[in-house]
Amino acid sequence: MIKYNKGDFQTAEQYFIGSLDPETAPDNATLAFALTNIRLNQPDKVLELLGEKVKNSDNPQILGLFGMAAISANRLSEGEAALTKAIKLAPEQSRLRIALAKFYNDQSKPEEALSQLKQGYQSTPSDPYLQKALLGQYLSAQQKSNADTLAEQIRTKYNTNAESLTLVGSYQYFNGNNDQALTSLKQALSFEPSNVQALQLMGAILLRSNEAKTAENHFRKTITELPGLTLGYKGLISSMEMQQAGQQAIDDITR
Repeated sequence: MIKYNKGDFQTAEQYFIGSLDPETAPDNATLAFALTNIRLNQPDKVLELLGEKVKNSDNPQILGLFGMAAISANRLSEGEAALTKAIKLAPEQSRLRIALAKFYNDQSKPEEALSQLKQGYQSTPSDPYLQKALLGQYLSAQQKSNADTLAEQIRTKYNTNAESLTLVGSYQYFNGNNDQALTSLKQALSFEPSNVQALQLMGAILLRSNEAKTAENHFRKTITELPGLTLGYKGLISSMEMQQAGQQAIDDITR
């Protein structure tokens, strides 16, 4: 299980293949193996592993993984049925709602997707992933007033959650409310100084406001936290070019 916990999914898969008997394995080992193969984009292995277990299962995790794998393998009706059953058993599991909503969107059923996400938000309103999914669904449905209302609810109710505040800041920036966005993002960074999305977005807003030096500091912090993020380097170069120091930025990056 150590390889799995560390995210070494290729090695974890080989370990499980050599040691896992689907007939006798405990649910936690089975789930770990199934999730490993979901992340490796190998849904057929998940279906083979869980096919018998899922028939009479009341375990929402097993049902959920089977449902996602079935949809990936184009066994759509089985996938929808498994996810629906999993949600009935565990309505608070927001990732299941998001997965089913994605399925409905892919099937050109946005109303059903919106219904799932609204129900999910009622069950677990503090989940930033669900907040983001519902906000995006409202925008896709051209229901901007509902999106505005949701963003304000998130801002007021979850104003100590860095991810929620970053989401609100992103939405405010999307609507051209830069000052409000900066306030939300600063608040997010006060709770989570290493939040890459907030750092990057603050840098972009500051750059547009011609606050090049402050923007540069945020882009440098972004790069420190996530060295592989191309946008961080682009932002750094732009901010230093504004300060007539573009070559220095290139030298810093390539050093």
